[in-house]
Amino acid sequence: MTKDAHNTKKEYSHRLVDLPSRLGQSKDGQSECKDPEMRLHKALEELNLQLSIRTEELQKAEQELEQERRKRKQLQQALKSLTSELVLTEERERRCLATDLHDSVAQSLVLCKYYLEELEATPITRFDKKRLDQSIALIDQALEQMRSLIFELSPPLLHDIGIEAALHSLTSRMQHLYGIKIEYARVGEDRALPEDLAVLLFRCVRELLFNTVKHAKATHVSISLAKDHDYLQIEVLDDGIGFDPAEITRRLRNSSGFGLFSISERLEHLEGSFEITSRPGNGTRAILRAPLELKEVAFR
Repeated sequence: MTKDAHNTKKEYSHRLVDLPSRLGQSKDGQSECKDPEMRLHKALEELNLQLSIRTEELQKAEQELEQERRKRKQLQQALKSLTSELVLTEERERRCLATDLHDSVAQSLVLCKYYLEELEATPITRFDKKRLDQSIALIDQALEQMRSLIFELSPPLLHDIGIEAALHSLTSRMQHLYGIKIEYARVGEDRALPEDLAVLLFRCVRELLFNTVKHAKATHVSISLAKDHDYLQIEVLDDGIGFDPAEITRRLRNSSGFGLFSISERLEHLEGSFEITSRPGNGTRAILRAPLELKEVAFR
């Protein structure tokens, strides 16, 4: 409220409080206006003035509030765009690092193993043969660890073939590492996805599986992909211990790694959705929906 409006309001408030005495009596105590209708008319004029001032103040306050809402919405959009750019940068760095590891360190280890295996064909002592076998075993172990690291950073299958091959590989690895049964099914025809969307959905499914392994105590997980009109829907269902629905928001915000909350925000930004339903003792069901045709580039 401006200073002038404040002063005007103060003036009319004083006049309104003093209205009965001004309308009913003069300075010597005699009635100035004996006509009740005239007194009422004057009182209504005063009230209308007050109402006009108050209405103007409320309209201005509403305009300021709407401006603040627009600013807040703009800030929220800017934050989402910044988050998207951060994810973009992270994914680019992951892929570059995975490629470098594959083309340099992994290839060097393979070459080293080849040279050591050549030595096995030459006459060597039993002691040297033992050390040679140990060295080859260590290299095999290092190569396996390197492949796991490359897969965790940015699975080559995801970029070279697609999300289905990457999910098949992911479920096989998870079953091997954690002894949990994971079924994967595709419902309907195959549909190639934009690489950016495939990366986003793959990382979300992987995060869900890691959460299942760490918290759900599940023995069986099913993953299904299906086309729903212009959307791709992925369902992840486990038979674990479940949790109280009131904890869903807390679990989303406190999830590690890529982060389920970040994934949820990203999918909403792409006009998709991410829903989790659960009850104690009844497992957990997560549904991801994303448009098959993206209106923006999520990963470059």
